[in-house]
Parts: sequence; structure tokens; C-alpha cells
Amino acid sequence: MNKAFIHPNFSIHGRAISFDDLTEVSYSLIKEGEGYEKQIGAFLLDWIDDSEIILVKTSGSTGKPKAIALQKEYMVNSALATGSYFNLKPNST
Repeated sequence: MNKAFIHPNFSIHGRAISFDDLTEVSYSLIKEGEGYEKQIGAFLLDWIDDSEIILVKTSGSTGKPKAIALQKEYMVNSALATGSYFNLKPNST
């Protein structure tokens, strides 16, 4: 995964996480976290791997949930467009 895909202000529970620390933090979430944190840890490991795609599951709201492959670059572009549309300012979360 390209380090540019990790926001420079990325944090978990208010703690800044560098790209270099992300693998260790992700494994810690998987091993010691609550159910939702385990899922976040697994997602983060998938996010930082070398693949250009990430597999996610649909919600199943219109049928059986299924796995779909999304381009990571498209997800980043979607997040940037969403922030721009809603006029979100840096560090305003």
C-alpha cells in the first residue's frame, strides 16, 4: 500500500498512528479489541497491503450480502470528494 493513502493526521482513539506503526496497532486491535475493533484491525491490514483493491461486503439490504472488490484509489477519491462537498475542514472530526 502506498503510504500516501494514509492520512498524515490518522489516529485511533485520539492517538496518532504513523504508517510504520499501523501494522502493529492493527494486530493489537485484532488480538485485544472489542468485536468492532477486531473488524477495524482486519480492515486496516487489508488497506495497507500491496494490493490495489480491497474486498468488502455489501450490506445485504437488497439481497444476500456479497463480497465486492473496490479500488483503494477510488475509495480515497470518494472520501476527498465527500469532504469537499460537505465543506469539511481539516481536523474537524
